[in-house]
This record gives sequence, structure tokens and C-alpha cells, in this order.
Amino acid sequence: MESTVDTKFPAILEYLPYRKADGTSIRDEIRLKYLAGFGYVSVRIDIRGSGNSEGIFDDEYSYQERADCTEILEWIAEQTWSNGKIVMFGKSWGGFNGLQMAALQPKHLAGVISAYSTDDRYSDDIHYCGGCIPAGEACPPHPEYQGGIEAKSDLFAVWKDRLDNLVPLDTYWFKHQTREPILDSASPAKVSLCSPQQTGTASGNWLGWGFLKHPDHSLDQRIDDGRSLCFDSSPLLDDLELFGFPSVQLSLSSNQPNALLCVRLCAIEPETCASILVARGILNLTHFNSHEHPEELEINKIYNIDLTLSGVCARLSAGYRLRLAVSTAYWPFVWPSPQSATVTIHLNRSSPSVLILPRLAHKCSSKPDFDLPEIAPGLKEITIRDDSISSIRTFDEINEISTLKITKDNGCILYPDGHLFDETSDSVYEINEYGPQTARVQIQRNAKTIPYRTICRS
Repeated sequence: MESTVDTKFPAILEYLPYRKADGTSIRDEIRLKYLAGFGYVSVRIDIRGSGNSEGIFDDEYSYQERADCTEILEWIAEQTWSNGKIVMFGKSWGGFNGLQMAALQPKHLAGVISAYSTDDRYSDDIHYCGGCIPAGEACPPHPEYQGGIEAKSDLFAVWKDRLDNLVPLDTYWFKHQTREPILDSASPAKVSLCSPQQTGTASGNWLGWGFLKHPDHSLDQRIDDGRSLCFDSSPLLDDLELFGFPSVQLSLSSNQPNALLCVRLCAIEPETCASILVARGILNLTHFNSHEHPEELEINKIYNIDLTLSGVCARLSAGYRLRLAVSTAYWPFVWPSPQSATVTIHLNRSSPSVLILPRLAHKCSSKPDFDLPEIAPGLKEITIRDDSISSIRTFDEINEISTLKITKDNGCILYPDGHLFDETSDSVYEINEYGPQTARVQIQRNAKTIPYRTICRS
């Protein structure tokens, strides 16, 4: 592979508590050299207080471990040979901390390859095997390859210092031998989102007619879910009956003085994984205090927001999952904010993010169907041409413009008084994926009501 002093390379990081000097050196030799042959700089680091890294080890997957890793990523990105893109890889411990760093979304972490790891440390980590706790172990520094430890250091003293300060890893697990709703230490303190402006593709119309196979009706929400920040529940163990207005409480900040937030409550069908819209709510965030007196947001100031979603009357069967999808755009359902805003949701115990569901407290008797309503006789009109509708969405990949064209033919109807009603319309909605001020709507409606006798004579 040709290289010059100006060549920049991506890096691959493995971050473990096992001695790199000999504990993993055999496998490192064949793996890391192989990856280097494809243009990757391979970096292998012992976690603080393990192997040949100085300091005291505190706990597995601790705040200290993640903070050190964040500094390591920054250090790699600053090297003259680095192009700033880093992938973490590993199995077991390296798989765990890779997933946890991904949750924190550090700037230079471009990807994670994780094997033999989990996000459920109670059931899938190594600490419980059928109610039994395995024994732990620890390794001293290598006697010849000190790494971050001073060469003149007394390695026996370093090893004894580690043992004197080490709290056995199983101590925590002995205290928590049943599954508890403990917040995983890897959960991010905040998460940011800035949705593409075309988010809202599956929204349907504000004033829909209630027909399932109609552009006015919302579509499978997965296309919008992919452009949103989503929180999914576990599968429902029992049927869930909802009646009323769901609401959410969020602590958030914005990097722009104007921003909007769309929150959708969806039901995930267990067989097809289709995302079905249940309720939604939208808020112009400058209305955080009231709709009467809007106020521009202070940049990066944290606000506590209450958002009420649309009313819902639904019964979700056991096996379904709930999804809360949050986005900063929802076109063409609503006009976008003047600038693309990055909204950060802050996750903390003092002001937690909460979804409140209007659950029925008791079972309600219900019929499969209502009886047909009583109505008066209608007009005896004659249909000259049936109604029809089409909805076509295109995306210009060069100019990054999303276009939705809805063509409606409301049909041609002859009324008993001899008048003929004939109406068609074309509605075009356009927006650049990253330019909210490019939003454009063009609606052309052709409607005529003329005496049918005139048409016959002509």
C-alpha cells in the first residue's frame, strides 16, 4: 500500500482489561496486522489499572472507563496519521464497552463491531448462571512490558496497590441478586436529534376522511421512524386498552431560537413489525409557556416541556410493542421551523422523560359493531365519473429535493336539479432534505358546477 507523510488513516480500537503484553498478544498479532494491511491503524489499550496501564481499576463498564475511552478517542483523532474516524471492535468486554460508547455518541466514533455482548447485563452477562455467581480473577502487570507504568516502578508494589484498592467485582452483584429497574450506567445523559426535513412522509392528512386505503390516512410509520429518535417498549404481556389523551414530559434544549417537536405514539405489530400510528402531538417550542405569548428559545437552555398527544381509543393485543418516536420535522403535515434545529433531550432523575398513557382502569363491555345509523333518504344523484386519487412521492438525489404530488378526481355527479358537479385537483409539496426554507406548496383546483341541460344542447 502506497503511503505519504500526508496520508490519513482510519483507526480500529480494542479497549480491554487483559494484558496486551502477553494475555492477548498472540491474537492481536494476527488480527491487528491483518487489519493494517487494509489501511487501518490498529490501537490496543489496557483499561486503567489493568495490564500495563497505570492507575486503579474501579469497576467494569464504569464512568471512569468510559471517560478514559472518550479521551482515548480524542487522542487518536488528534494524531497526524488519523483521519478522525475510529471504529471500536471486540468480543465480551470489548463488545460491551463498544455498545456503551456508541450510546454516548462521541464525536469521532464512526462505528462499533460488537460480539458476545449484550445490553441486558442481568440475564446475559457473566454474573448469574442459574442463580450461581462465578468467581472473579485479576492479572498483575507484565514484569517486562510496563506500558504506561514507569519502567523504574516496583511492579510488586504496583500489583499490591491494585489488590489493596480493588473491590471484588462480584460485591455489587451479591447485593443485587434479583432483576431490578436499575438505570444502566451506560445510559447516555442526553441524546440529540436533527431530523431530515422530509420526515413526515407517512403522516397522512390533518383532516383525513377515515379511509384506510387513502393518502389522507397515515401509512406504515417505519419510514418516518427511521428519521426519528425512537424509544421502544418490551412486548406487552397483556392486552392494553387506551382511552383519552397520551402525554409526554421532556427536558430538552435547542441550538436554535425556533424549533418544533413532533412526538408519535406507535404500536409495533408483532408479526410484520409494521409501525402503526396511534396518536401524535406537535409543538412549536417557542410556545413552551403558552400559545398566547410565544418566546424565542435561549440557545442550549434546558426547558421542561409538556406535550399532549391526540386522543386515542384503541385496544392493543398482547405481543405488541409501544414506540415513542420524536422528530424535529414533520413535513408536509406542518410547515418547518425557519432553521434546521438540533434538539437535545436530557435524561436525568431530577427531570425524567415520561410517557403518560390514558389506560382504562377496568374492562368495558363492547359490541363487535354498532348498529347501522338511522338516516333520512338522500339525493338521487347520478354518477357520471367515479372518483379516484393517486399519491406519488419522488426524491431528486442530486438536488436532495423530496416531492409529493397528490392528484384527486372527486368525480362527476349529476344532481336531480340538472346541475353537474365536476372537480379535480393537483397538490404538490416540495422540500430540500436539509433546507427548511425551501418548503413549497402548490395547489391547483379545477371545479365547475354547470347546468347539465347546457352541456346537452351544446
